[in-house]
Amino acid sequence: MGRGLTVLVELDIQNEHRHTLDAFQTWAVKAPEVQACWYVTGDMDYVLQLALRDLDEYNDFIDRMMREQQGLVRKYKSLIALKVVK
Repeated sequence: MGRGLTVLVELDIQNEHRHTLDAFQTWAVKAPEVQACWYVTGDMDYVLQLALRDLDEYNDFIDRMMREQQGLVRKYKSLIALKVVK
């Protein structure tokens, strides 16, 4: 597939109203880079697992997400996988 870069992205949503969550989830399901999307407890609201070709594609994804979801996503934090252990 040529998508050897795995990135986990933690997202904080502006508010957790049902329509906001539904809108973000609909967007995430359609994004081809998103391999998994979890609604989670804790400091962040969602964790996305991305499969990407390289850092340029990662930057394109983040730019697109922040542009298309600017009213929904408050902040994000990315974790880049350096090695698959299991």
